[in-house]
Formats: sequence, C-alpha cells, structure tokens
Amino acid sequence: MSLLLNTLTFLRARELGRQARAIRASIDTLPQAARSEAAALAIREMQRAGQLQVPHFHGASDVQPYQPWTDVAAQATGKAQAGAVQLRVRGIAQWLTVVYYETRGSAQPRLAALHREVLGMLGELRGSYAAHAARDTLLEASAA
Repeated sequence: MSLLLNTLTFLRARELGRQARAIRASIDTLPQAARSEAAALAIREMQRAGQLQVPHFHGASDVQPYQPWTDVAAQATGKAQAGAVQLRVRGIAQWLTVVYYETRGSAQPRLAALHREVLGMLGELRGSYAAHAARDTLLEASAA
C-alpha cells in the first residue's frame, strides 16, 4: 500500500510541477493590472475555499468518494493558457487556490516545494515578493 501511495504522490507532484511551469509562463505574460487582479481574485478564492470541508475540491462539480484530488487544477491550467486576459486571470487564481490547499501541510518534499512555489507566485502577483527582493538587494548593496 505504501508503494502505491508513494507512486501516486510522485505522479501527482510531477503533474502539478508541469502545470506550475505553465502557470508561471502565463503569469509572466500578464500586464501589471491583470496581475493585481489575479492576486485579489486568488485571495478571495482561497477565503471561499477555506470555508469548505475539503478546500482543495474548490471548484469541482463531480467529486467521488475517496478521491484524493479533482481535475480542477488541470482545467484551470487550460484557462490560464487561453487568449483572453480575463480567462487567464481566472485560471491562474483558481489554480493557485486549488494547489495551495492540495499541497499545504504535505510531508512529501516535492509537494512541499511546490507549495512554497505557489506562495512565491502569489507574492509575485501581489507585488510583495518583488518589492521585498528589490529592497533586500538594495540593503545588501548599501551594506557592502
């Protein structure tokens, strides 16, 4: 049973890693106003999902008993690669929300690293990550 669980976890981490690269590419192509909108939408989605009994099922219409995850992250990745900016914003926010809750508290190192990456993407969208990185770089330069 442990081997099966480890295999499923490995495959899921690999799939989410591929999706994370696609989401990162979508974020990089967004204009600044759309990035702020995506951050605000992701925060609202996370708050709504946090109220659910199983938050990483947020946005799923058909959940089977004992199902460890849904296809919402894959659908959100597809939306994030669409041509319309509004659809891309919605897909990015939905993907960040679902994957945030799916990877939160994971003992598996690849999923924990992915969780940190999701937090980094959210911080980048909000502008806080870039602002802190720039400030730290300026502080290091002035100290030298």
